[in-house]
Amino acid sequence: MVEFATRVEDLIFTNGYNVLSGRGLFSEMKNLPDFSAKFPWFGGDLQTISNQIRPSLDKKLINGKKILLSLNKNDEALAACSTVAGGGECPKPVIVMLHGLGGDENSVYMREAAQYFNVCGYNVLRLNLRGAGSSAQTSLNIYHAGISDDIRQVVLGLPANIRKNGVCLMGFSLGANILLKYMGEGAVPDYVKGAVAVSAPVDLSRSQHRIAQFRNRLYRRYLLKKLKNDFSQIKWSEGKAPLKTVDNISSIIEFDEHVIAPVHGFASAEDYYEKSSSKQFIQNISKPTLIVHAKTDPWILSEQFDDIGWGNNENVCTIMCKDGGHVGFNGRHHKYPWHLHAADSFFSSLVS
Repeated sequence: MVEFATRVEDLIFTNGYNVLSGRGLFSEMKNLPDFSAKFPWFGGDLQTISNQIRPSLDKKLINGKKILLSLNKNDEALAACSTVAGGGECPKPVIVMLHGLGGDENSVYMREAAQYFNVCGYNVLRLNLRGAGSSAQTSLNIYHAGISDDIRQVVLGLPANIRKNGVCLMGFSLGANILLKYMGEGAVPDYVKGAVAVSAPVDLSRSQHRIAQFRNRLYRRYLLKKLKNDFSQIKWSEGKAPLKTVDNISSIIEFDEHVIAPVHGFASAEDYYEKSSSKQFIQNISKPTLIVHAKTDPWILSEQFDDIGWGNNENVCTIMCKDGGHVGFNGRHHKYPWHLHAADSFFSSLVS
């Protein structure tokens, strides 16, 4: 039996996870398995890196076609790769996925999630955020953790044949923060059934300063390399690039200070973090939303969730796992990560 709590330190992890908010939504989730770490992936760091070295992908992920989703009058568009379930008519909502920092449609966790939801009978759109992956060819600048207006334009502009059975949204890491911000800003269309956010950095300043710590230096180096590659691939308009080169930038905070902040009109990196953190929007979410996080996430300390002040918003169900990493919930007895089973249970409760 799940015991509910309002602070992470008070949770009793009877099933390997527990619930901070949204008891009503949680009670509607069926067939949610217990979570315990799969050998040898014990602890937050091993769970985090496990997705890169033990992906559950089959040899080939069935893909549909590339789709360009218009953003504005400047002819900018975000590119999405459609992943088609089993052929024939699909009666379930389409799932639109948002990747994390340094990711794109082909990130392992995106492909793995698409493959899993294909098996469950969903069609999937794996979205490339502004300037990431194949969106670099159609973007004038680069994405950031608060660029919810791009998601708003994408959702509103989805062709009728794609959204005819509804839309479910799913974000990972930075994409999860964008998603929670979008959901909390309001004016979400009726055809959006709900959202799932996995490993969301709800307090961007605390998250980035955590990544900046010595213990996370290898993660930081990996992410910064990805960011620099995104920067180099964008077809910047004349005079739009904030720097000629980012080779000398040595931290993500420095990248945010000298690239993200000036490009998107923030006064500084800290101003960007303050205005874009989803923690200030979560209480205003009016559609069913699931947040999944690991107490042992090495990038995003679970204590961030204590500062939200959940109040009485029963539209947000927050599940905290005792073990797991950053977008890493590799559990015993399951081919696919536990967070995908949780998302399927949640989406199924919304459309049944």
